Amino acid sequence: MARRTRSPIHEQAKVNAADSRIDGPLLRLTGRMQSAECVLQAAMEKLAAAEQRLSERPRTKRSGRRPAWYSAAVRRERQAGTALDKIYKAIARARACTRSGLGIKVRVLAKLYGEVLDQGPDQSDMVSVMIHSVLKDVSG
Repeated sequence: MARRTRSPIHEQAKVNAADSRIDGPLLRLTGRMQSAECVLQAAMEKLAAAEQRLSERPRTKRSGRRPAWYSAAVRRERQAGTALDKIYKAIARARACTRSGLGIKVRVLAKLYGEVLDQGPDQSDMVSVMIHSVLKDVSG
């Protein structure tokens, strides 16, 4: 039986047991999000390999329709991206009922914005400064 571990977002948000019961749906969604991100990353890597393989084909075979293996890689990457987008939208719809839940949502927002939370904010970017400020507010 696989041992369940807490996701990095849960750990960073310092979710306590009471908060995890209250914000359970949000926590489950963030777990699904992290799994979907791994699936998307793998699909992107396979698509990159397929693109490389396609570029190495002889010129005579490059014209016309794309090979089935290439089209399948494109389709899998698109499906993985769509699935992840649906999870992000579900997280946006889920209500955060505790400070921990709000912290999780701010971390997801920061991740989508491209923030590296272990580093300080980009002082020239007001959105970065605000994200870090709100994160400190809900984490403290």
